[in-house]
Amino acid sequence: MKAPMLIDTSGRPLINQSKPQSAYFRQNKSPFLSTWKPVLREGSDDVRAGWQLAAARAIDAIQNNGFMSGIVDASAASVVGQGLQLASRPDGEALGWSETYKEEWAAKVEREFRAWANVPMEVDGGARMTFYQMQIAAYKCWMFYGEILAMLPMRRRQAGGSLTKILLLPPSRIADETEEYNRLVHGVRMDDLGAPIAYRIRQKSQFGYEVSKEFRARDRDGRPNVLHIFDPSIASPRGISPLAPVLKVCQQVDQLADATIAAALLQTMFAATIQNQTSGLAGFSGLLTEEEQAGGKTLDMDVFMDAQNAWYDSNGLNLNTHGRIAHLFPNDKLEFHEAKHPSENYDNFAGWLMREIARCAGLTYEEATMDFRSATYSSVRMGTAQIWPIVLNRRTNIVNPFSQAGFEAWLEEKIGEGRIPFPGGLEAFFRNKAAACGAWWNGPAAPQADDLKTARAHQTLKDMGATTLEAVSASYGRDWRDDMKQRARERDFALKLGLPDPHADPLEKKAEFSRAEQGDDADKSDDPSFAPDNPGSKRSRSALNLMGYGRRKPDAADLEFEAEWAKED
Repeated sequence: MKAPMLIDTSGRPLINQSKPQSAYFRQNKSPFLSTWKPVLREGSDDVRAGWQLAAARAIDAIQNNGFMSGIVDASAASVVGQGLQLASRPDGEALGWSETYKEEWAAKVEREFRAWANVPMEVDGGARMTFYQMQIAAYKCWMFYGEILAMLPMRRRQAGGSLTKILLLPPSRIADETEEYNRLVHGVRMDDLGAPIAYRIRQKSQFGYEVSKEFRARDRDGRPNVLHIFDPSIASPRGISPLAPVLKVCQQVDQLADATIAAALLQTMFAATIQNQTSGLAGFSGLLTEEEQAGGKTLDMDVFMDAQNAWYDSNGLNLNTHGRIAHLFPNDKLEFHEAKHPSENYDNFAGWLMREIARCAGLTYEEATMDFRSATYSSVRMGTAQIWPIVLNRRTNIVNPFSQAGFEAWLEEKIGEGRIPFPGGLEAFFRNKAAACGAWWNGPAAPQADDLKTARAHQTLKDMGATTLEAVSASYGRDWRDDMKQRARERDFALKLGLPDPHADPLEKKAEFSRAEQGDDADKSDDPSFAPDNPGSKRSRSALNLMGYGRRKPDAADLEFEAEWAKED
C-alpha cells in the first residue's frame, strides 16, 4: 500500500519546496548571530546580578586611570559646576498670594537657604562639606555606583542652628538581600505597586561588625528619611553605574597603551645575529682539500668552529664601535632584528575607543580628551548641541531631586519653627507643599565656541520676542531677578558718584545709517583731525548724523544750524 500524498486541484502531487520566510534574524542562520543568544530577564534581575561587579570595576577604573578620573571630573563640572543655586518659585496663584508677597517670600527663602547651605556644621551630617560640595559628591557617587544614597537625620549642633542634616552614604551600604515573598528586592522593601517603603541598610556596630537595619522611606508627614536617587528603569528598584557599558573599553584603552609603550621600548633595542650561508654539512665539505675528500675524511665541526672563533677574535667585530668596517668569516652574514609594531595606527584606534567612553559619560570627545586638533567652530558647536541635552537630563533627574529633597526638608523645619512665615502655618504648608516648594536649580551654562555669536543670538531672539530675560539668564546659570537688582544697585551707585549709567537702556535704538548717509570714501578716514572742506556736501550731512541729528527728532536749534550751513552753500 502506497503512502498517502497531497495533490493539487489538477491531481498532480504537491512538491515540498522551501520558500523564503519573513522573520527577524533570518532564522538565526547568520554566523554573527548564531552564538549570540542572551537570556531575556527583567531589568531588576540584570541589575541585581551585575551591580556589585559593575560598581567595583567602575571605582577601580576611576581610581587607577587618569583619563577615567578626568572624565568624571569633566562630567561633574558640566552638570553641577560649583553647585546648583536655588531659585525659589512658589506658585502664588495656587497659594492665593499677591505678586509682591510672593517675591518677598521667595527672596527671604533664598537668603536663609544660602546661609544654611554654606555652613558644613549645619548642612552636612559629617560636618565636612557645604551643600554645594555635597551636590558634586552625590553626582560623582552616581557615576561610580549608579545611585545616590543619603539620610536626613535631625540633629542640632549649636544653639540657634538647624536640625536638618544630610548624611551621604555609599550605596554599597544597601544590603544585597532579596526576600520576594516579603517584597524585599535587592535591599529595598516595596508595596504591592513597587513603591519603596523601607530600605535595609548595613551599619557598623560599636564592636566592628556590620548589622542590617531597616529604615522607613518617609515619616508620617511625608518627609523623606532616606534619599535613594538613580536613573530609573521599568520595574527596577536599583540603579547601575552609567559607565558599565564601557568598562571593557576602559580596559582595552589601558591594554593598548601598555602594549604601545612596551613596543616603543622594544624598538629602542636591537639584536644582531650572524647567519652562515652554507647549507648543512654537505656545504661544509667544500672547505676540505681534494686529497682530504679523496681520502674519505669528513669535516670536524669543532675544528671549523675554532677557526671561525679565531677569525672573529683577530678581526674584532664590535657593535659598540662607530665608523668601523668589519670583515666577516667566509659565507657569514650579519643581520639586525627589531620589534615590529603597527604604532602608526595607535592614535586613530585609541581615538575611537575614547570617543565611545566620552559618549557614554555624556561628554564630547574634545571635552573628554582635550584634543582639539581637528575641531572647528561648527564641529564644537554641533557637538555641544548634541551633548547638552544629556547634561540637562542628568542635572534635572539626578542632582535636582537630591537638592530639592534637602531644600524641602529644611523649609519644613524653618516654617515649623516660625523662622520663615507661611500663611496658615505648618498645616497649610503640608496641604500646599508642592506649590510652596516650587524651585529652579540653576547650574553652569553650556560651553560656547564663540561667546560673541551666542550673545548676538540671544539678543536677536529677545528682540523678536522669542525668548525672555529669565530664559537668557538661566542659560548662563543665573537668576534674572538677581541680575536686575544688581544692575539697579550699580546704576544708583554710579549716579551717586556722578558717573554715567554703566548699563545702556535696552530700549534705546542705536543710530542706523543708510548707505547714502555714510558718505563717500573721503569721509572714512581714521584721522581724528579730519574735517570736511565743503559743509554743504554729503560729508556735512554725515557730520550732522554723527552729532545726533539722525538719532532723534531735530529741534529748533538743529534746524537753525542747518539753515546757516545752507546759506553758506
